[in-house]
Formats: sequence, structure tokens, C-alpha cells
Amino acid sequence: MMRLGLCCILRTQTIKFRRISSARLQKYKDSGGDPFEVLSRLIVRNVKALKKAIIFCSHNNIGSFRVTSRFFPLYAHKKFPYTLDELQDEEKIYTILAECRELAARNNIRLTLQPDKNVVLDSSQLEVVKKAINNLEYQAVIADLIGSDTIVVGAGCADDKHFAMRRLASHLDYLSSSVRKRIAFENDDKSYTPEALLGFCRKKNVSFMYDIHHHRCFPDELSVDDVTAMALETWEDREPLFRISSPIDGWSGERLTRHHDFVDIADFPDEWKKLDSVTVEVDAKAREEAVIKLRKDLIDDGAAL
Repeated sequence: MMRLGLCCILRTQTIKFRRISSARLQKYKDSGGDPFEVLSRLIVRNVKALKKAIIFCSHNNIGSFRVTSRFFPLYAHKKFPYTLDELQDEEKIYTILAECRELAARNNIRLTLQPDKNVVLDSSQLEVVKKAINNLEYQAVIADLIGSDTIVVGAGCADDKHFAMRRLASHLDYLSSSVRKRIAFENDDKSYTPEALLGFCRKKNVSFMYDIHHHRCFPDELSVDDVTAMALETWEDREPLFRISSPIDGWSGERLTRHHDFVDIADFPDEWKKLDSVTVEVDAKAREEAVIKLRKDLIDDGAAL
């Protein structure tokens, strides 16, 4: 069966993931407060929120949940370095994380991760690459704790693809095995088409996460059927992960890359309706409402969910 996935945020539920800026935390520190006490409290709230999100997904036939990249606020930030073991609420945090992992496994809820867009592995700037690697290693810390099998990342944003691909291949070697076994590259709507990435992914034995909206905004010579088939082959040891969204003004509008509140059933490819054991993330502004609506639309359309 196909599972539909929810991305990061719930719109109608009182389930919120908290974050804090380094500037705000610095002001708190300057006024005599303990910044790590604040971080500890925020993380407790976030792990509790994740547990609630997993329960919500299990009750609403949502098979996957993408965890926010700021799950541990400022974890990879150089001004406030910390580990969970150093926080005052470490025991509570680890206990709830274990409950999240067990709850997700018992209810067959897939948990995925994706760092922010500033993770640019193909960059020619050493500092940018270092930050990207640090961020991915942070994502792997979360993945280990919650039982996630996938970290999706964009390949980068370089204009010269020949040299960018060579850098990308080289920088893969600096990733830990924990990141490498989970990483999946996605096509974007400005720099890397599926055609540009699929050969690389096959050669480097890395999974390819197919974003069909990006492909429609930034097309290549490959059809949806072509990309779907080739993408599936890159997920040898894990359930394949795809992503879908619809443009805010429709395909005749000017803002093609902007996401609509919901996914138009006409945008869901027929090729995907036949797939089994695959996750399709729904990246829509209405969040859980969009996932629930798309599920109903697909069932009404005869898809096996």
C-alpha cells in the first residue's frame, strides 16, 4: 500500500514545535539567564509534540511524518554548542524520544528528516561545506534517536554542474556512515533536474527523492514515468520516498513554484496510483487537512490506500 506523509507542521492541531534564535538566546544569557536551561525546556516540549504528532498521524491514516529541521533548537550552532547529555532534562528527553521511536514503529509511521536549504554540499566554499556536513550529522543524531531511515537533501545550487558534481561526489566521502546510509538527494526547481541527479545517484549508490512539482517547474527530457521507474531503483534497502504539491495559482498562473493549500488530484500522476510500499509526502499549506483530503480523493479515484 501507498502511504501519504505530512511535512513538519500541523495547522489545525495544538501541536507546535518551538524554536529560538541565537540572538534572542544571547540576550537571555546577557541578562544572567542560563541559555541551556531554555534549550532543555524547548527540547522537552518538542519531543512531547512529536509524540502527539505520531499519535495524530496514526489516528488519521497518515503514514509518514517529516520532523522539523529545528527539532533540537540551535544544536549545530557554534555559539551554543551542546549535547543532550549536558542538558538538565536529559533523562526526560531520552525517555520520550524512546517512546516516540516505539510508537512510530508500532503504528507503522515513517519518520523522515530534511535540513534547511542552507545545506549546500556541492559548494566551492569550504566553510559552507563544513556547515552542511555539521548540519547533516546533526540530522543523523535525531534520526538515530527516533528511528528515521531517511534524510532528504538538495544537491546544491551551483551553476557549473560538471565541477559541482565532482565536488558533491568528493564531499560525500566526509559524511559519517549514519548520514550516508540515510541520505537521499532531491531534484529542485532551479538547479538540479531529475536527469542531472539520477545518474549520479546510481553511480554513488545514493537514493533519489523525486519531487514531481519541482520536475514540472524545472523540466528535462525525462517523463514522469521515466523518472518514477529510475527513482524506485535507487531505493534498494528502504521504502521509496516521493513528494507532491500543486502550484498556488494553478499551472496557468505565474507563481508556479509556490505551493497551494491542497493538492489537485489531477496533479497526482497515474503512474503513482499503481505503486505499492512507497511514501508520498504531501507538501501543501493546509498540512494535515491536505493529506486527509488527498487520501479521500485518491480512494474516490480508485487508488489502493
